[in-house]
Amino acid sequence: MQIIEQIKKFLDKKSAQEIVINAESLSSDTGLPPVDIIKMIDPELKNYWLKRAVKLYKQGKPKTVMYKGLFDDMFIKILKIGEDKKIELSNIFSTYQHTREKVNKGLGKIKGAIYEPMFSYIAVSLIGYVALKQFVKNTVLFKQMHVDTSLLLTIYHIYWYVILTVLVILVVLLTKFQRKLPLIKKAYKEVDGYNYISLIHILLENGIPSTDITALLKTKKQGAEGIVEFLSQYVKKYEAAVLKYGIETHQYEKITKTLMQRKEDTFLEIIEGVAAGVKQVMFIISIIPLGFVLTGVFYTLFQIMNAISSMA
Repeated sequence: MQIIEQIKKFLDKKSAQEIVINAESLSSDTGLPPVDIIKMIDPELKNYWLKRAVKLYKQGKPKTVMYKGLFDDMFIKILKIGEDKKIELSNIFSTYQHTREKVNKGLGKIKGAIYEPMFSYIAVSLIGYVALKQFVKNTVLFKQMHVDTSLLLTIYHIYWYVILTVLVILVVLLTKFQRKLPLIKKAYKEVDGYNYISLIHILLENGIPSTDITALLKTKKQGAEGIVEFLSQYVKKYEAAVLKYGIETHQYEKITKTLMQRKEDTFLEIIEGVAAGVKQVMFIISIIPLGFVLTGVFYTLFQIMNAISSMA
């Protein structure tokens, strides 16, 4: 039953997020409680997350409790700041989720560039093994022709050891050290840059004090200076200089909006370029099994041709 419940929670999540976002947005426009709008959209409350939210609302729980698990931890922390500061954050739902969709799209491209060639590697490995095995079946015949099959048999016996070793190394590198690998590191930096610039702009736009934002981001400096210091690792030097000027003239909300729009226009294009490069590298790696098989096969064929020539 627990497995079925987990599957239902997973399947219900996206539709629940969409309904809650619409309910919160309509609530700020109409004055109706979001829970009432949720019940209008889904009267029977068949969705796990919506049923849970309504139940917690009736118990007098705040939104941070109602929506915990439905939205990511960062968003729940933002809601907590709003609750503590008595700031109405209904409008933040749709804006934040729009940003998350962009970020998830970027992450999806990175993961696709990594994992698609890995599946190709496994498929090519299986095909290569079948072809190699068919060739090895004829070793008795080859020996009668005085053909040296030592290399072919060696490759056959160590084939899976090599293939699986390469696969394990790839899995470790791409799971444990993803963000440290040159090409992939650049892609993640673009995603993080867009994510944080958008997040900071959304918070400033919704009246969250800069000191609370830097506390959320755990920066060394507090307030506006902390925001500049934090974003400097994701923007170009001249953009950081403009941001610093914005602080001095109290226009950093406007500056972060401009930076967000610039990033939104370019970061997916940059990621697509990086992803294409990663795919090329991974494609070359996926050819290793084929190269392994061809080495054994062509060497054996060369020996057969020599044997035929010597008999002529």
